[in-house]
Amino acid sequence: EIRLSLVGSEMCIRDSSKSFNKFYVNGEEVSIENGIVDLTSMSGELNLKAISENGAVTTLIINK
Repeated sequence: EIRLSLVGSEMCIRDSSKSFNKFYVNGEEVSIENGIVDLTSMSGELNLKAISENGAVTTLIINK
């Protein structure tokens, strides 16, 4: 199970299976550091997608 949470301007990713490996914002792969994606420079509607190694997908749309 992948859980996403927005804390300030940072998207925090928690994957209980420890197999989380990709994160996308508006269809573009972004870098992840210690389970955190920095959304500081982004605004408007953001389409977020997290994918685990076993193919589990979690999506979220936020307005920032």
